Amino acid sequence: MLDHWNTMLTRCPQCETVFRLRPEQLEPAGGLVRCGNCRKVFDAAAALIAEPGAPDGSDASAPGAGTPPESGSGAASAPETGPGPDEDVWQAPATRALPLAPLGWAAGTLALLLLLLLQYAHFRPEALSAYPELRPLLVRLCASTGCTVPPLRAPDRIRLQARDVRTDPGQPGRLLANAILVNEAGYSQPYPELELTLTTTEGAVKGMRVFTPAEYLPDVRDVKRLMPPDIPVHARLELADPGNVTGYTFRFR
Repeated sequence: MLDHWNTMLTRCPQCETVFRLRPEQLEPAGGLVRCGNCRKVFDAAAALIAEPGAPDGSDASAPGAGTPPESGSGAASAPETGPGPDEDVWQAPATRALPLAPLGWAAGTLALLLLLLLQYAHFRPEALSAYPELRPLLVRLCASTGCTVPPLRAPDRIRLQARDVRTDPGQPGRLLANAILVNEAGYSQPYPELELTLTTTEGAVKGMRVFTPAEYLPDVRDVKRLMPPDIPVHARLELADPGNVTGYTFRFR
């Protein structure tokens, strides 16, 4: 039962049902309550009414103002709850709980994005050369999933420090091609494939071939290692002389 000396009356502006409530019940929702009759949310503090029999000019919101009404003095009950005339019939607006489904979708989307990133790194490792800062993240992910992060490749960051193609003096009809390669990527990377094109004075192509690291590295043990940054590497090739060769071009793949 409510203590009438410490309660107040408020009227729903929509259905004009009068309810009795305590002052402290206005605090949780900032004065907003839901009508137990028509379900409308309204400002109970702004809709306060005077107690029946209270002297004119009295403050109906003050605890103990006016004469304490008898049981059933006009405070209506909420139809769906069926309280007695002296029971609390107000309802604060319900707070909607955050559903779990959006959180599950967000976690699933993040997992798919990480999986896509790993697949992209596997099939297009050269594209990651523009984002070397992603590699530590991929390494940590693969450490927990059991995958392998391929090394970064940046053949366009390999510079020819020196190159030369000339007739082999010890073997007639043969050419010797030598080149000094420097990895300027700032990180170790796989040795590139080396494309060599031989041309005539008129610019006609006399021969072109792509060589693997195992074919141009003097030490075959280096093939399984990564090309260190900023350290010159000697590449050497022995070729058949197609004749009338006056120019050459090196490219890396």
